[in-house]
Amino acid sequence: MIVKMKPLADTRPVLGAAVAVALAVAGLLTGCAGSGSQGGPPSTLAPLDTGTGVTDSTVANSQTTTATLPVISLEPVPLSGLVLSANSLGEARFGDEPEATIAYVSSLLGSPTADTGWLDPESVTSALLCERASFRQVEWGVLRVEFGSPSIYGPAEAHFIGWDYGTDGRLGEDPEGIITGLGVGLGARIDELLVAYPTTELHEGEEGNFPPSFTEEGGLSGFTTGTTDSDVITVMQAGERCGW
Repeated sequence: MIVKMKPLADTRPVLGAAVAVALAVAGLLTGCAGSGSQGGPPSTLAPLDTGTGVTDSTVANSQTTTATLPVISLEPVPLSGLVLSANSLGEARFGDEPEATIAYVSSLLGSPTADTGWLDPESVTSALLCERASFRQVEWGVLRVEFGSPSIYGPAEAHFIGWDYGTDGRLGEDPEGIITGLGVGLGARIDELLVAYPTTELHEGEEGNFPPSFTEEGGLSGFTTGTTDSDVITVMQAGERCGW
């Protein structure tokens, strides 16, 4: 029995078309990979932002990254920018003109709570002791600022001559929180004072006449509750105030 087989269809056109399609796709993919610039490196995608400011690349590298924490200062901050100094009060320096000094302190602490006005030296015992030609004291609570002439800071024309902060034997009165550049203020312990100002000398005082006190080589001075490490400062002073 003779079986007649049908001749196989010529598949060469189909194969040729498939090869052509494959080559076209390959060419298209190659063109996409280099589409950033002619002959340049392929473009890369930016790291995914999670919305928290942390990218996927940051997360990937978190195992090898050491975080740096901010340093927090525990030092007290001076009230309203005023800093107690042996030759100034904030930006007001001894020798400055009275009205400018009063305006400066008022801009930080508000209007004065008391003002003697210009006094006749012969009517004021402390002014006589200092041999002033003029004298005036302006107060912001327990912060007292004094003016006069002459002094070691200037000749005949009246000027800023000193400040006095605090009340002997009392703490907690306004304005609170004014300190020196080294962080010493009312209520500071004697051991803290000695660490900040090693040249400080302590004085026992005289009961009924003078309270315990301290003087510092740079020009600061004041009253304390005593001379032991745990005693505290109740008054701070600087300048050439009358009666010192």
